[in-house]
Order: sequence, then structure tokens, then C-alpha cells
Amino acid sequence: MKKVISYLFCLIMMFAFASCGKDAMIGMDKAKDKVASDIGAVVDDVEFAVNELVNDDDGDYYYLKFKKDGKLYTYKVDALSGDIIEKNSDDDIQDNTDENTLASNQAEDGDSIIEEDTSELQTSTTK
Repeated sequence: MKKVISYLFCLIMMFAFASCGKDAMIGMDKAKDKVASDIGAVVDDVEFAVNELVNDDDGDYYYLKFKKDGKLYTYKVDALSGDIIEKNSDDDIQDNTDENTLASNQAEDGDSIIEEDTSELQTSTTK
């Protein structure tokens, strides 16, 4: 009987010490609550398309992609601290697209510095 109690005690101590070194993750539910409240919503009003725990060189984080009122959001939430690491929405994507369109339109109109330099170079070589 003493041996059984000793083994049981050792087993309990092993689990206790093994869990001391690990940091507890916040969990997927808390990550969902965090991103929903960040956009002024509750989890029940949000349509999640992707929710996964990612482990890479940057550490552990929750990757969440969801829709609210037709708008697409993408978030990365630190799995240990619960801090929002990165967030994007389809408005951000549209803003970047508008900037790229503006830059390409300027290039087509001949407003590019490179085109001006090239034309000067061609003029000087034809003389």
C-alpha cells in the first residue's frame, strides 16, 4: 500500500512541476471575444470563417478571419498575453488598392521621374 501511495504522490508531483514552466494560453474563446469587442460587437454577431492556433518563429498566436455586416476582418492575437498583434479590414485593403491605382495612373500620364530622366538621356545622345 505504501508503494502505491508513493507512486501516486510522485505522479502528482511530476504533473505539478511539468505545468510550472508552461505559460497558459488564453484560449480561442477569449481570442474571439477580444476581436469582437475590438470592432464593437459581440461574438454572436460575428461570422468566423477561419480561427486557428498558429505556432511559428514569432511565437503562438490565434489567426482569426471573420465578417461583420459584410466587412471582412483579419486579426492575429497573441496566444499568451491576448494582445492584438495585427489587424486588417477590407477598408484597409481598399485603401492600398486606391494608392496603387493612383501610382499606376501617374506612370501612364508620364508623370514618372524615370520617364523624364530617360527622355533627357535620349535627347542628349541624339545631339
